[in-house]
Amino acid sequence: MSGDHNMYASGSGDGQRTGWRKRTIQEMAREAEAYIAATEDFVGWSFTNEQLEAFAALVRADEREEIAQMIEDAPPLVEFVINDHGGCLICGFTPKLAAASIRAR
Repeated sequence: MSGDHNMYASGSGDGQRTGWRKRTIQEMAREAEAYIAATEDFVGWSFTNEQLEAFAALVRADEREEIAQMIEDAPPLVEFVINDHGGCLICGFTPKLAAASIRAR
């Protein structure tokens, strides 16, 4: 079928392909309702177009959360350059607002 997509399940089996995160690829594939496809030469996840779009949305949300958390976990600014919103007096960057903006996308 031209609307099906396959994702080969390789690596250590723990979903940690590139330092991945809170949820593994496998957990997100299950949440997107993908199904395991197996042939003599292949075992992996198979997606319809709709399932692939749902999976991609889950991956994007996971990435946004990871970036927002990184910003929130950054070391605090030096006290004398903090503005009234907890951001930088010089450039205006405000970590809490940036993290909230990333999550809202």
